[in-house]
Amino acid sequence: MLDRIPFAGFTEMRVVQGIRESFFFAGGSISNMRNLRFLAIPLVLVIWMSASPVRAIDPFFPAFLQHYRSTPLMPLAVKAQCQICHYGEDDERNDYGLKLSELGASEKAFRERREDRAKLNAWFKELFEKAEEGESSSGVTFGELIEQGRLPGTPPKSPPAP
Repeated sequence: MLDRIPFAGFTEMRVVQGIRESFFFAGGSISNMRNLRFLAIPLVLVIWMSASPVRAIDPFFPAFLQHYRSTPLMPLAVKAQCQICHYGEDDERNDYGLKLSELGASEKAFRERREDRAKLNAWFKELFEKAEEGESSSGVTFGELIEQGRLPGTPPKSPPAP
């Protein structure tokens, strides 16, 4: 009697049999679970390949383009994207990126302002204008580099090879 307990109109045996014959256990055999790897492996690969590394706080690049849209830097900035503030494979910040961080550019600061679009835009404008006053590692201000159509950030000089 316990082997025939009704379950939503089916007996427990029929439910188990239905599960065995489902997508994961095609053919009703548990040994076919090995075939699950043909679904799992491509799924993991697709997820892994589609995940791109986050190089910057997403809205900084569009805000940078918006702020400097009428400067000679624009074509180079569109091409450089994250390299405006970052360099290298480890996404380290160049001197311009460090200056923005020093002025308060962070994921946390962005999250605090993202709900109010006007407040966010004013914050970006203030950040970029203050950063322009900073001096790059080449001795020229970031603002002067931008006016010249050059990327504001430069990676630190690497030590000479032994």
